[in-house]
Amino acid sequence: MPTNLFKDVQQELLSMCVFDRPWLRACSNIVSQEDFKPLSSSKDTIPWLISGIALEFYHKNHEPLGSLAVREVDRFVQKARISDGRKDRLYLFLKELKQVYQPGRSLLLQEEVINWKKERARRRALKLLLDFEEKGTLTEDVWAETMREATRGFTGNHEATDWLQEVENRSLRRVKKVHRKVPCFMVDPLDGLIRNIGRGQLGIFLAAWKMGKSTALIWTAISYMIQGYNVLYFTLEDPIEDTEDRFDACIAQTPIIDLGLETELTEKLGRFAQLTKARLKIVDGTDAELSVHQIETIWERERNMGFLADAVIIDYDDEIKPPIKNKDRRFELADIYRSLRRFSGKHQLFVWTAAQGTRQTEGKEIISGADVAEDISKIRKVTVAIGIGQGQWGTDARYLNVIAHKFDKQHIGCQIWSDPESGCFYDQQKTLKRIAREKSKRNGHLRK
Repeated sequence: MPTNLFKDVQQELLSMCVFDRPWLRACSNIVSQEDFKPLSSSKDTIPWLISGIALEFYHKNHEPLGSLAVREVDRFVQKARISDGRKDRLYLFLKELKQVYQPGRSLLLQEEVINWKKERARRRALKLLLDFEEKGTLTEDVWAETMREATRGFTGNHEATDWLQEVENRSLRRVKKVHRKVPCFMVDPLDGLIRNIGRGQLGIFLAAWKMGKSTALIWTAISYMIQGYNVLYFTLEDPIEDTEDRFDACIAQTPIIDLGLETELTEKLGRFAQLTKARLKIVDGTDAELSVHQIETIWERERNMGFLADAVIIDYDDEIKPPIKNKDRRFELADIYRSLRRFSGKHQLFVWTAAQGTRQTEGKEIISGADVAEDISKIRKVTVAIGIGQGQWGTDARYLNVIAHKFDKQHIGCQIWSDPESGCFYDQQKTLKRIAREKSKRNGHLRK
């Protein structure tokens, strides 16, 4: 074990403080700014300053500093009145940290830090106990308190927080969440009704056969990419070629049947890639059933190879292998959704899947919890459940009903146009025109 881990791999650990959510979740309660303090006055204090900014930001917002690093350093520079030369060195150091950062090293560095901290705490506790013993002051209470202090922070992510003392941090977190925490659906009428799921939460679309479950999931993936998130998409039912075609058609706004004739497709996809600055990876799971554990293993493998997915989208739940085979499908689905919820919470991911409605849902406008095939308890296990029904405007219209929402309004809905030919779940232009026309008619009627 290194003599001083925080000096031997200092830049790597600092990059984790600034950029890595899993590392911060595991280590932020045992790592402090003092770990990066220079050993002498002649040493550079920039690592110490950056660590303090990054750790304070995470404790207030439960989010890594990430892309906001420059902004937060700007604030610190103005407040501390730092000279221009030192300011330039701070910005240069941030660039170096970005180059050093390797998401695949997160788990290894978590273990290294925890083991090093445990060893330090154990040695410190033993020395204290020996000192108390020599002085004759080693009582049972002293022994218990020393052991509690030595193990503080190593009990996983189950530390208690003081609700009243944290009120200011919660207020700051909520203000910032309005601007950057929760992505949009990018479906205007739906975004006007409810908020999307946040990190560590699970969402589900419920629809009848051929009513847009897959296109809804593809639209969700694209919306995350546009908002700067990386997406890992699992296709468990449809061949990967069909899924790729739907993505291409939706992004290029081209009918799927015309993809082979579209000469500008490559250019359109290239422009989209430049716009999003995020990546999509599609996993073909049609050849064998995948369990949630296997899905998590694939996510971890991709992370270790440098692709850190923020969102995991699974098409769809009926194709997920249960952890334990059971004669009653309800119990299998309950286990699957329980595992999905834990998976999203453990890695702080946006997780979406879809479910099939009953036969009675065909042609139905309002899809509700009663229309879930096999196991209604899945609705209770998700954060948001949205039913996709037949809209009133026409064949390609859809009605989105908020079946359940743990943190917002529910049992409300909206009409939208879709474009199945282009694999597009939401036709924005057509929908907004229809809404504007109906609003104009209502206003005219009211004036009369």
